[in-house]
Amino acid sequence: MNLYRHPHICIPSKPTKAVGQLAVELAGLIGFHSLALDFPLVSTRPSAIDDDFNVIIQQGTRKAERKPECLSLWIERESDVEEMIEDIASDFGAFFPIVSRSSAAPVPESFVFASQSILSKPAPASDPIGVENFLLPGPWLRDEDGDFLPDLLDISLEISPAADADTYAAAADIAAALGAQTTTYRYPIIGTDRQGCVRFSPAPHLPQVNCVGSTIIFEGKKLSAFTVSLLKLLLPDQDGLTPSRLIDKDGRARTTLPLQKWLKHLHGDLTLRNTDGQFAWALSHQADLDRSVICQFNPDAQAWNTRNHLLEPAQVQSHKDDQTVWQLKRAFPWEVDRFRKLFSQKVLKRVKPGDHLELHAALSESQAVRQQLAEELRQQVASRGATADIRIISAYKQGYSWLDEYVAPKLQALADLDHLIILYKPYLPPGKTEFLEEDGATPKITSERVDDPDHWFDLPIRPLQELYPIDDTLARSLKMVRDRISFETYQGSDDLTYQIHGLASDGSCLFSESLKAVWSERPYLDRYADIGKVHPATGYLNASLNGSNLLSERVPTDLELVWDVYQAEVLPAVTDYLLKQNKGRLLAANQPFFSKLELRLDVSEPDFDLPSRTDRVSSLDAMHEDLYFVGLDYFRTLGLRLANEKITSPGLVLPILRNRVGKPKLTVKLTIPKSKTPLILRSGKIIQKPLDPGQVSLSISQIQKTEQGLKLSLSIKAPEKLKPVLKQYGKLIESSRLTNSLAETGISEIAGTLNSKAFRGWRLPDPQPKRRKVRALLPEDFHIPQTEVVGYAQYLRLIQQVQRVPGLRVVPVAESYQGRVIHAIEIRPQTRGWLPRVKWITAQPSIYINARHHANEVSSTITSFNLAKTLAGDQSLREQTKNLNIVLVPFENADGAAIHYELMRDNPRWKLHVARYNALGTEIAQEYFKDDTIQTEALAFTRVWRKWLPDVIVDDHGVPTHEWDQPFSGYTSPWFKGFWLPRALLYSYFFHIKDERFEGNLLLNKAVEHVVAQSLKTDERIIALNKDWRNRFYTFANKWLPSLFPANYYEDMISYWIPSPYSMAHNYAAVRYPWVTSVSFVSEVSDETAQGDYLALCALAHYNHDIAILKMLSETAVITDRTNQTETHGGQLVWKRKRPVICKHAGKEQG
Repeated sequence: MNLYRHPHICIPSKPTKAVGQLAVELAGLIGFHSLALDFPLVSTRPSAIDDDFNVIIQQGTRKAERKPECLSLWIERESDVEEMIEDIASDFGAFFPIVSRSSAAPVPESFVFASQSILSKPAPASDPIGVENFLLPGPWLRDEDGDFLPDLLDISLEISPAADADTYAAAADIAAALGAQTTTYRYPIIGTDRQGCVRFSPAPHLPQVNCVGSTIIFEGKKLSAFTVSLLKLLLPDQDGLTPSRLIDKDGRARTTLPLQKWLKHLHGDLTLRNTDGQFAWALSHQADLDRSVICQFNPDAQAWNTRNHLLEPAQVQSHKDDQTVWQLKRAFPWEVDRFRKLFSQKVLKRVKPGDHLELHAALSESQAVRQQLAEELRQQVASRGATADIRIISAYKQGYSWLDEYVAPKLQALADLDHLIILYKPYLPPGKTEFLEEDGATPKITSERVDDPDHWFDLPIRPLQELYPIDDTLARSLKMVRDRISFETYQGSDDLTYQIHGLASDGSCLFSESLKAVWSERPYLDRYADIGKVHPATGYLNASLNGSNLLSERVPTDLELVWDVYQAEVLPAVTDYLLKQNKGRLLAANQPFFSKLELRLDVSEPDFDLPSRTDRVSSLDAMHEDLYFVGLDYFRTLGLRLANEKITSPGLVLPILRNRVGKPKLTVKLTIPKSKTPLILRSGKIIQKPLDPGQVSLSISQIQKTEQGLKLSLSIKAPEKLKPVLKQYGKLIESSRLTNSLAETGISEIAGTLNSKAFRGWRLPDPQPKRRKVRALLPEDFHIPQTEVVGYAQYLRLIQQVQRVPGLRVVPVAESYQGRVIHAIEIRPQTRGWLPRVKWITAQPSIYINARHHANEVSSTITSFNLAKTLAGDQSLREQTKNLNIVLVPFENADGAAIHYELMRDNPRWKLHVARYNALGTEIAQEYFKDDTIQTEALAFTRVWRKWLPDVIVDDHGVPTHEWDQPFSGYTSPWFKGFWLPRALLYSYFFHIKDERFEGNLLLNKAVEHVVAQSLKTDERIIALNKDWRNRFYTFANKWLPSLFPANYYEDMISYWIPSPYSMAHNYAAVRYPWVTSVSFVSEVSDETAQGDYLALCALAHYNHDIAILKMLSETAVITDRTNQTETHGGQLVWKRKRPVICKHAGKEQG
């Protein structure tokens, strides 16, 4: 039940006290029931705007008269005010035009509302009250029940007996603003005894507002216009619907900040945490600023200094700039040359005229290199008058190479070939026969292991894994239906790994051949060998002369030699350095320990695309994964074993690999940041470091109107050494050289006190600069690349376009660790005025669609921008979803995306999981809801969640486009075993709480599951790919290890339900705050790294289910508690929403 027209209250120019008080009390009720407020709410003239609803209050015998276009109220005595307000409060719809979002749909029998079980409450607000925050959630607008919305309005109004119409109008706007920001409203608001008080008095001087203890005092003339100006400074989201250039090219906002946010920014400035304050601190050391002074500031400081010439360029550095503390360079003999030498010394010398040499070998090289080498060897043998049968397969995926390159040509010669049976011998430790399993539906990211030196990291199906996708390849080369090729386990006793039988239609065997694959054995981690063993691919040379064995010798691959150096030299050297720097202990509190461990490797390896789906064969891609994940696992293990510390953010392990024929070259650099925090140094010694946040306290004690504009007075409590900093900060303000200023606020001067002593005020150069007008961009003119991966620079260009599209609002929500800006896109209602979030959250459900959490999962960014464009331009969909609060974050992991984009230039189709996490190797979801995290990209999720309290969170994720193998980790990633092979183009996860008090949430989850599954049936390409991947996943994984590779289907979609007990430490909001968020849904498309038309298809799969969820959610029923509890004097209005919403599938059994 909400107002659908903007109310406007009209009072006489000389109102009685009764009329004035009624206007103020009525404004509070209107604010409580409003989704939008247009200030000023009260004037002495009726509004002429068409969609306004005029309320005319006049002096006279108490009565009310409602007409379609207006409401007329008459009031005579002050004692009548309370009765009239009670009448209106008890039946608001009888007096005002309202519309209800709530549904009368019956609640299913035995339905359990999650909102009835609030398990924790936020800590009470501790910020002192000032002018900047008295209207915002805090001590006077408290959340008592733990639903994250204020429900206790502990503030009253006092109005001077001398009040005039202007004074009442000012008080009415404040009453409305307070009513709009609580779910429980106590009336009357005038003259009651509460914790806080706002006092209004007319006076002959210019208007001002002061904070004195627990009282906010408005006084002066023309208070109404002053209050309207003040509300624009105090209330968030006041920029309206007019397109404007709010976001600069660097992604930062250049618009009015609410005063509370500006004050927090100033706090960061004065404690040396923000760029503006860092320059002020530096300039305060004016006499010290000789060339020996170096300022290690935030990453954006150098560009700002170049633009504004504040310091000498050489004096400004980024404190996060890398400095190399250890490095290694190593060149290796190429395995082809080592093979040649071995062949020359131990084989060729034994060959005589008339001999026949049979040579079977494996090298980790491309087919072209191996073919060239084989021809070279044949010629050498022929030059000795002998003959040779030479076969050199790839050491990487030996079985695949053998079948593709040597067996397939033989099979092509068989005219009666009908079907193939390929057998593999299970790969098990000596004495083991069982296929042991574990649940592989979700990652198991842990380094807590029990020592077992005989444990094999490899799976029993390791030989079969190395064959993938040989049946696709053979079917194509033999022009055979793929289903005519089957896989079985070999049950015999022969020493072989693979055996293939080519059969005729009658079952007779036309062809049979076998292969013994060779792998080496080594510890997973050299330092902790007892953890277990792995078996990487290795090369070999097997030769027989005239039927007699001549030589059988391993030829370690180039990657094996590199891995030896990584394990035996690189990781130990890094460890020694870190332990030395950290006094022998790696404590989690001291993370990160380094900026980058950069591993540049040029090496010759097989690396090519296959014609089936998006499959690839690439030992380099696999090596990249091994270097990265084993590196992270090593540091986690090190922390646990040395000090039982969980090391989750050691620094960025950055492999940079290139395929280059010839000798391998490895260059390793360990870098650390210049400093972990901003610093000012002289001759290498620290002269200023950040202040502890608790050392500085700020509040706004007064805002007053002057002839020049508005004057703001600060009250600062801080160390006295801040005095020269404030002086320099003022100079930066006055010269317009702040990155965040008070532009467009109307503030012309800032004065204040430091520890109760006045400091020199600051004059703003232009108190009211004109906002640059920007041409609106029609949604159809908003161009989004569909077939290209979006990097950070292109993302900022797209954000520049989005802000020009009417109905879309771009909000910077965080900056990454490396200083990149992360934005939210809010789909704005087509209405004017201030939109109080408390009411929108209470009136209708919110949905938060998150993208690019793991930055190598590339398609979701395109999806987000496509959604924004559609929601802005498709009027039918816009109308259908107008009863939803929709917010999109297209680019959550900005640092990871920047890493990915650079690496993708050389290797566009690799998985590049180094970009899965952020610049410190951290899963940023672990940092959600931690306000003091250094992984500041995680604050984007935290802030969006707290602002919109979403009912449904959709997290668009991705998995590899091809197999995820790590030969130096047991072929399958230890943390992601179940993710070795894509299982569908798109599948889903539902992370939910296992608790009967929140069973109601499951129905909404089931409804999401249903519409997502239906959305997969809307495109034939998606249907075909899902069907194909289903076959591949079953054939190579699920058939053999169904628990490790589960495939739980709802209709035609794999759907995993992951239950968890309630935990305030859980990453997913539906488990952490189940009384608020009902659904934490994760969709996975195979897009690591998708390119071209296939990328567009991945984005479409995400888009289709996102649209389906939006449509489903728009049809849900909102159940609210709306009560009016009358008291002896006045009453209390309650408007709270129950959660979850009720969906039309709620009564059906889904999934």
